[in-house]
Amino acid sequence: MKTLRCVFALVMLSVIIADPAYSQTQSLRSWEFHPQVGEVIDADENALFNIFGKIDGFAAARLFAVGTASYRLHLLRHVADGGQVLIIQLNSVELNRLSEQLVKRIQNESIDRSQPIFPIQAKQWPQTQGLAKIYLHAGSMLMGTIRSVSHDTLIVVTTGGLTVPVPDVALANVEMVHAGVTGTGFYRSDPNTSRLFFAPTGRPLPQGQGYFADYWVFFPTLAVGLSDYFSLSGGMSIIPGAESQLLYFAPKITLPIQKNLGMSFGLLHLAIPEDTDDLTLGYGVFTSGTAASAFTLGAGLPLNSDTDRNLIILFGGETQVSNSAKLITENWLFNGDETTLIFSLGVRFFGDKMAVDLALVSTEEAFQSGGGFPFFPWVDFSIFWGK
Repeated sequence: MKTLRCVFALVMLSVIIADPAYSQTQSLRSWEFHPQVGEVIDADENALFNIFGKIDGFAAARLFAVGTASYRLHLLRHVADGGQVLIIQLNSVELNRLSEQLVKRIQNESIDRSQPIFPIQAKQWPQTQGLAKIYLHAGSMLMGTIRSVSHDTLIVVTTGGLTVPVPDVALANVEMVHAGVTGTGFYRSDPNTSRLFFAPTGRPLPQGQGYFADYWVFFPTLAVGLSDYFSLSGGMSIIPGAESQLLYFAPKITLPIQKNLGMSFGLLHLAIPEDTDDLTLGYGVFTSGTAASAFTLGAGLPLNSDTDRNLIILFGGETQVSNSAKLITENWLFNGDETTLIFSLGVRFFGDKMAVDLALVSTEEAFQSGGGFPFFPWVDFSIFWGK
């Protein structure tokens, strides 16, 4: 119990001290790399001095000062189906190292330039193309796709069909959105694809993203993507009047198999109060489909029970029915001395950063008993942050 409290506190602390999303109203000052290269490093200068390494389609880089000891590096490049922006936050130590090495290479042509000064890896760039929210320092926002990059200017095509040039100096942030455009216009995608109502899916919670969820008010949960393949979630019940509370902790590893097929496996540990033994459940889950429509199949097994090691089977599905609503079913089959089926059907309402689930849960026994209304209500909400 004490260990779980420490782990949950560390997860909470990581969210509190993590770098927040870039503010769209913060004051930025363009920062000169060096008098010889000026405020913008172009493709020729990057190749000559090997500053960032070989970057396919590299167009420009610009540095901004944020306050007194923080800096932002903007990098722009062309890709096959448009343009991309990478924004990296630097501290004063990293900036000084970059500046010192650049000065050496500018002043001494014979110095070794085989290694980049500040290498940029391919995986750091956005891994998806499509719709983006493009925030400007003036406080406004464009929704559209980056069609191309012209030197240090983005050419953006909005969802309304307008072509707008956006200079890098006006750019506050670029956030890829889970959405698309159909013949009827813009539609939003579910931000909560890493789980159904309660059960995990085979989709990841990417690095830098996270959410706070609350089930039935009394069971808050916090989840954080520590990498694109590994996430942690955990929480503690807040039942009024209880002398001790339930603690829960769930690490999850996700492996993408194909574009629309993913696999996750992990643990769910429940630290149960009083004299009841704790429960640890190991599971594996497959999800096939898109963010709009998918099917999930999985299985779990209690790992620390000497008497009850019966397989638990999960099967569920989801389908988006409107711009901000999705139908979901999540069903559990418990194999023991007696087989028990728990099934549910409900709807998820969602925006860009929030989702609310409303569902009805029941069992076969509840229908057979004939003792009144056979459904139990499920209610939860989630608030998301990150890229």
